Amino acid sequence: MDQQTERIGPMMGKIHRAIRKELDNKFKRFGITPPQFEVLVLLWMENGLLLSELGRKLSRDGPTITGVVDRMEKKQLVKRVRDDKDRRAIKIVLTARGIRLKDKLMSLRNEIIDKTIGNFTPNETEQLEYLLTKIWNNLQDTQKGDKDAEKHHRPSNYNSLFSHTRSRLRQKEG
Repeated sequence: MDQQTERIGPMMGKIHRAIRKELDNKFKRFGITPPQFEVLVLLWMENGLLLSELGRKLSRDGPTITGVVDRMEKKQLVKRVRDDKDRRAIKIVLTARGIRLKDKLMSLRNEIIDKTIGNFTPNETEQLEYLLTKIWNNLQDTQKGDKDAEKHHRPSNYNSLFSHTRSRLRQKEG
């Protein structure tokens, strides 16, 4: 392993922990954790997902995602509803409280993104998007053991993550 490679891993870890800490601090007053926020984001995009779909889309195992959803249900953010087509299937749907939090939490998330990459040029932001997508694909390929599996696919919440940043950069240019 060369020196550059040895520096990248720790830097990625530092960035992850710093963003996680920011999210924890911002969301604390709402009683929301970063994993709960991830579930909310998916449900804001597509309400009524199966528990197994949430786990797959968030790369969480069954017991982990069940625990997250259990805690969210206690906070009255989501509820479990039987699927009309398949009574064995249970969908996770947002409650009124879960829906109401969207604008506030997304605004806080956008503040963190602005703080993180607010001084990037449009070109730097595009490069970052490209590299993060490439990293994501590499990890997905490794997990699936199939190098062709999800080439050129983005994580399910990828576009929503960067849409705020792209519009902010367009405003900066114009």
